[in-house]
Amino acid sequence: MDVPVLAFILVAFPLAFTAIWSLVLFICSLVGGWHRLAATYSIERDPASLDWATWQRGKIGLVEMKSTLWIATADEGLYLKTGPAFVFRFMHPPLLIPWNKVTGIEDVNRIFFSGTALVVDGVTIVLPRDLMQEAKSRIER
Repeated sequence: MDVPVLAFILVAFPLAFTAIWSLVLFICSLVGGWHRLAATYSIERDPASLDWATWQRGKIGLVEMKSTLWIATADEGLYLKTGPAFVFRFMHPPLLIPWNKVTGIEDVNRIFFSGTALVVDGVTIVLPRDLMQEAKSRIER
């Protein structure tokens, strides 16, 4: 293979891959509703003291998040972020959703997943049921 062609491929492929991956994350953020939630609930940094449940699955709007969600609950609300940051964070800033902003909650059953659906600003967030037991008691107060 000619050296200029090889050099072009070595430069172009990573750039093209990064551009396509960024476009996919952008579309997922818009379609799923993360972008809408981030307009109100995004935070610059999440507290280091949180006990994160990492590599979780869930659904934000229409978008399935498989092993990319990091979830934490605290007195102030529900923390959500995607991880690892350098792979999935584009257009998905960390969120802090106060408990009083959850307008609906119900248990849902799918074939391979049992979860709890939360409605926040018209966006349905489905998270693992076992992680949401404590959250349900905070919301239903």
